[in-house]
Amino acid sequence: MTEHHLLDMVGAGHSDRQIAQALLLTPQDVRALIGQVGRALGMNGRAEMADRAHAARTLTPRGSLTAGR
Repeated sequence: MTEHHLLDMVGAGHSDRQIAQALLLTPQDVRALIGQVGRALGMNGRAEMADRAHAARTLTPRGSLTAGR
């Protein structure tokens, strides 16, 4: 899993639970990863991550939830 893929899924509006199922993680792990990625990229929360994903056009086609790319 890459930060880019996580941003794609957050930007596509998927819930922690949906992301967790796709990545075979727990929702708690997903929340922690989102926090870590957000801090590393200087973002303040999930909404900013989604906004940046849209702005950077990093979304996968149709917000795909496939774990592998």
